[in-house]
Amino acid sequence: MLEEVQRLQTLIQKLTTQLQLVQTQNQELRTALEAKPKTVEDPAVREALELTNVRNQELEQELAEFQQRYISLQTDATALAERYGRLEQNAGELKNRFEALLVVRDQLKTERDKLASDQQQLGQKHQNLIKERDGLIVKNEHAKQKVEAIIQRLASLGQGLNPSQANQDIAALENPAAEEEGNQ
Repeated sequence: MLEEVQRLQTLIQKLTTQLQLVQTQNQELRTALEAKPKTVEDPAVREALELTNVRNQELEQELAEFQQRYISLQTDATALAERYGRLEQNAGELKNRFEALLVVRDQLKTERDKLASDQQQLGQKHQNLIKERDGLIVKNEHAKQKVEAIIQRLASLGQGLNPSQANQDIAALENPAAEEEGNQ
């Protein structure tokens, strides 16, 4: 875009130079025409004068065309400069939006990392709870087996139960954890 504006400015300068040259030539021809007498008897001079007049009209027509082209190029250059300015402004706005998106992206990455860490910690806690539950199930089964064994012993002994053994069995029923620790 900038290169095109520079190219147009160069072309405008060339056309301006050509325009000035044509204007100078036109002025010289007018001055020469005015200096010569109006009536010319020599046919060769008359023919040269007519050719000069024709050339003068052609040059004036070219001058008018160059002037229109010059105006058109100036208009195009102005429009391109305005467009370039708007593009620069839009580029600045896009840069600001992009930077804002980068900040949001970084925040989302931080949040994602935090959530992944939390998920890992929760997974670890879940595994620990599963292990603890399995341990408690094993202890419960063990205590259940002990209680069943005590009940069977009591049933088999019936009435002839010795009081010290009965006290131990009652204490074991009241505090199964103490007996389990004693067995370990």
